[in-house]
Amino acid sequence: MNEMFETARSLQSAGRLEEAEAAYRSLLEQSPDFLKGWNNLGVILESTGRAEEAVDAYEQAIRIDTTQSMLHYNRGHALHLAGRHEDAIAAYRRALELEEEDGDTHANLAMALHQISRAEEAIPHYQRALVLLGIDAALAARLGECLYVAGTMKPGREGS
Repeated sequence: MNEMFETARSLQSAGRLEEAEAAYRSLLEQSPDFLKGWNNLGVILESTGRAEEAVDAYEQAIRIDTTQSMLHYNRGHALHLAGRHEDAIAAYRRALELEEEDGDTHANLAMALHQISRAEEAIPHYQRALVLLGIDAALAARLGECLYVAGTMKPGREGS
């Protein structure tokens, strides 16, 4: 099994995604409880534009182990790409229950909330992401937008 997994990972790393996908599927037929296989299959499916299929792969991995925040994060990302924002928000929240100090999860949760006009809820997650990840111009701009929409930031002033 380890050899099959290493072969699939090597193919994936080399960008040979069709072959890697086939290798992961073959591995998972033989070992349906191989969590890393489901996760990596999900990554491939997501990167090839098949977000809903990726959600299914991540859900298989979560059935094996519900305690890994990365799996909930990955599921949230795929759900977000699939346009299922409320489900993505729930997945990101679950990931944060398991690992509170994950900056990427805070950032993605904030973006998902922001995207569906829940700016006030997004603000603390943008703020936490900036603390955890460091200064990021895009996140700071999104935070500023949310603060403005929420009415807690005034617009820029004209020069005199």
